[in-house]
Amino acid sequence: EMRKQLGQALGDILGGGDPASKVDASLIERACGQIDSSFDAKLGGFSDAPKFPHATGLALLLEVGASGMEAEKTERADQMLDLTLSAMARGGVFDHLGGGFFRNAVDKNWTIPNFEKMLYDSAMLLSIYARRAQATGNPDYTQASERTVDFLLQDMRLDNGGFATSIAADNTDGEGLHYLWSRDEVKGALEDDYEVFAERYGLQGKANLDRLWHLRLSPPDAESPRTTDEPAPSIEASRTRLLAIRAEREAPSRDDKILTAWNALAIRGLATAAVTLQRGDAYAAACAAVDYLREKHWQNGRLLASSVAGAPGVDGYLDDYAFLVDALLVLLSAGWRSEDLTFACEIADAMIAHFEDEKRGGFFFTAADRDAEIVRVRGFGDDALPNGNGIAIQALLELGYLTGESRYVEVATRSLNAACGAAERWPSAHATVMTALLDASRPAPRLVVRGGTEDEQLVWRVAAGTSLTPRARCYLIPSAAGPLPAALAECQPGDDSTATAWLFERGEAGPAMIEVGALAAAAAS
Repeated sequence: EMRKQLGQALGDILGGGDPASKVDASLIERACGQIDSSFDAKLGGFSDAPKFPHATGLALLLEVGASGMEAEKTERADQMLDLTLSAMARGGVFDHLGGGFFRNAVDKNWTIPNFEKMLYDSAMLLSIYARRAQATGNPDYTQASERTVDFLLQDMRLDNGGFATSIAADNTDGEGLHYLWSRDEVKGALEDDYEVFAERYGLQGKANLDRLWHLRLSPPDAESPRTTDEPAPSIEASRTRLLAIRAEREAPSRDDKILTAWNALAIRGLATAAVTLQRGDAYAAACAAVDYLREKHWQNGRLLASSVAGAPGVDGYLDDYAFLVDALLVLLSAGWRSEDLTFACEIADAMIAHFEDEKRGGFFFTAADRDAEIVRVRGFGDDALPNGNGIAIQALLELGYLTGESRYVEVATRSLNAACGAAERWPSAHATVMTALLDASRPAPRLVVRGGTEDEQLVWRVAAGTSLTPRARCYLIPSAAGPLPAALAECQPGDDSTATAWLFERGEAGPAMIEVGALAAAAAS
């Protein structure tokens, strides 16, 4: 019965149940066309100088590339995504020594950044690079992902488990000087290894910032951005040496405020990297951040937007709720903790209760009872952050599919209708809503695995990686996990000692599988 309601709710999204439905999947193609028209086909990115990552647009291209739409559309999405990811990973907008991404590049070649580092940039780009590294095997992407995990864990993580907001561009010496090098300094530090390092990071060329060098690799080849060379073995040792010297310099100041929404983006990025890079430390850090938010930012059924040194800040906004539900679901697919699912449902319920626009669909940015607000805004476009409505729709669809609660899918449907109406004129400015539309119109499969040992369950994750689309979610649920929503509790292995899997398509569970070989056939059917 529950599953029937889910199917019904989805039918409504796609115009079956409501003749006034504004949802039209061709909006996604229009959005990609608009992104294409601003694409820099030589240098990557979507503008002349200054160049910003536009992570929300990249996230849409990532999903479209893996969506199974017509080949010419998916190939073009991959092409735009890869040239931009390669240009950033090889450029100076990425910190080649310490990892993480600077805010933007001031030039069109991605060489000289605005040296501020924001948590959300590295968090969102990590999610994209880690997925793309897995799909392509490109060493530049793997390295950018690995080092960005290192940056988050070493430079941004606070003792309480939360993540700091940003690192300033300057120290008392001036802007960016923490990151810049003179040739002599590098020569003195690296001695015999200097030549190899200098060739790789452009130190033989002209200084690129006021007689000093900001490290970058040579730009990617626009024709084949994915072909990259493997660095010489001495490069890693040289990097470590220079990083140690840099650590002796005065560090730029860090803003230790903990913002719920930005922490959620970091949790999502780390959870993604935990799976694609097999980084247990990334998973542990994501769990610790969730535990901090649950303990300090979740008070009396309401989420707080921030805390500073443990002192709670103001009430949360839509982004805080939506991003955290989304992050918890990605975390659950990296490793199962039943309390994370309970927490996700509690936050989703509070978000619907306090933020939903029941008349028109969609969510307001502020809660209903914040009396200081004269006008409640309900926006659908992206800015530097993904749009809260777009993320709320993605998260509620996933939560509905996973728990079998049709109510979540129904709220997502109403919101998507409102959002698509708003996105009609300029869909590319609503990339996060377009990604949500893709989730609704082409739902990714999800694989639920129960019982067996951890290793036996992992075999299914590997099989999912080869048999299912990269958009698929895989949930490995231990036998002892409790309490579970009915839809998952129904997935009971016949024999607890055998890992058993179910492939869900549009919320419908296929037959139980105990042979990993059965997955490819089930996925193809």
